[in-house]
Amino acid sequence: AETKVYHNVGGKVGLRVRLRGGPGNPNGVGSVVRVGGEEGWGAAREVHAGSGYWSQDSTVLVMHLEETPSRIQVRWPGGKSTTSLIPKGAREIEVNQETGNATEVR
Repeated sequence: AETKVYHNVGGKVGLRVRLRGGPGNPNGVGSVVRVGGEEGWGAAREVHAGSGYWSQDSTVLVMHLEETPSRIQVRWPGGKSTTSLIPKGAREIEVNQETGNATEVR
C-alpha cells in the first residue's frame, strides 16, 4: 500500500531536556529527570542508552507538560541530585551536572 504521513494537530509541545554529564558519561545515561511547577513534580523519566538487541535510545528526553514547568530535578548516576530553575519560555534546555544549572538551548 502507499505510504501515508499523519500530522498530529492536537499534540502539545513538550520540553526537550539534554544532560551534560561528566567525562565518563557525557550524556548522563542512568540519570532520572523530573520537571515540576506549582502543582508539584511530574512523572520521572530515565535516560537510557538502549533497551534491546541493537537498539539505541535518544539521550534527549521530551518531557510531557500538564502545566508550565518552573524547575527541573535530576538525580545523576552516583547519587548526586540537582534542582534548577527552567528559563521561562524555553522549549529545550541543557542541565550541567557540575554546576547544576539549566540553560536554554532554544
